[in-house]
Amino acid sequence: MTSAVDTFSSQHVMCVVGAELDLDKCAEIVAAVGGPGFELDTEFSQAEPDPRMSEAFEVSADLVVPSFTDDDRAAVEAHRAVAYVLGPSAAAYEGFSVTKKMLAVVAALLEDGGGTAAKSESSGIAHGRDRWLHLASVAAAAADRAGQAPPLYAAFVRRPLSSGLVYYSCGLHLMGEADVEITAADDDRGLEWMDGLARYLLIDRGSARIRDGDTFGLQADSPRRVLRHRACTRYRDDDLFFNPWGYWRLAV
Repeated sequence: MTSAVDTFSSQHVMCVVGAELDLDKCAEIVAAVGGPGFELDTEFSQAEPDPRMSEAFEVSADLVVPSFTDDDRAAVEAHRAVAYVLGPSAAAYEGFSVTKKMLAVVAALLEDGGGTAAKSESSGIAHGRDRWLHLASVAAAAADRAGQAPPLYAAFVRRPLSSGLVYYSCGLHLMGEADVEITAADDDRGLEWMDGLARYLLIDRGSARIRDGDTFGLQADSPRRVLRHRACTRYRDDDLFFNPWGYWRLAV
């Protein structure tokens, strides 16, 4: 029997800009590197600059590991074309492999397609060009999920976002997992708790094993928090940020 959860899916949408970006070449790279289901969005991609890009990249820049330099800002300002790349609609069991392919697509567009900057429209995160290429290299060299998960998480999951009362992540839906959140006033280790639970979800596929009310600790002998599952209500269900698998809240 198929459950409602089995019908959930997510989709990568990437924005890549560059002064020498050739959309026809981009389409070829996306198809060759990504494979079936990956494509250039011909409706919204454009062979002309978009004046909104500088601000869009600036507000999306990752603040956990800052990598968006003045050179990256200049590259965005100088762009002459914008490519939007679509990944396939991915069920939970497909999300991790699709995300790995999308990171490889981004690297190829930055290295060979004339791209100079990239950001995820599906999680609202941007890195500097060198950071994207580094994360792609680490993921490609890793032999297993344990090695691949950290660079994929760093590449596509934005955190900590804040609603005022709660810190939360955005982007784990792209790998078929619930996002994580923690009460903002809890302590000064909120990011450590969020990242620890995310690692468990991605590497150990924890959502298949945990239930509302279970406990989680960063180490076997460390303090534990109660896991509370919540539906995603902060985004509409047609928003690229929407997580159909909801959130795991780390409660005291």
